[in-house]
Amino acid sequence: LLTGSYHNLFRTYTRGSADAKMWEARPQEPHSLLRTRKICPGTSARAQRARRAVGDVGDEDLAADTLDFNRKILHVAWHPKENIIALAATNNLYIFSDK
Repeated sequence: LLTGSYHNLFRTYTRGSADAKMWEARPQEPHSLLRTRKICPGTSARAQRARRAVGDVGDEDLAADTLDFNRKILHVAWHPKENIIALAATNNLYIFSDK
């Protein structure tokens, strides 16, 4: 499953599991790895250090008060047989694949 949201964020869910990952559609180098994002309610340095100490090493923290509600995922499409998704966000088209 795939859902779009504000700040060009989108989530992917694994079927038959409670696994969910949040990603951000943004310009990046071709063939580079897409990093997951995590929205955190607190923005203080102490709160961010505490979260990093607990886990989620691969996630990039994103403070909730920095979300841009003008940037949003408008349309999503998932290829029926390949692991390829297309996201239309404001005036950009992003295409991601697992290759």
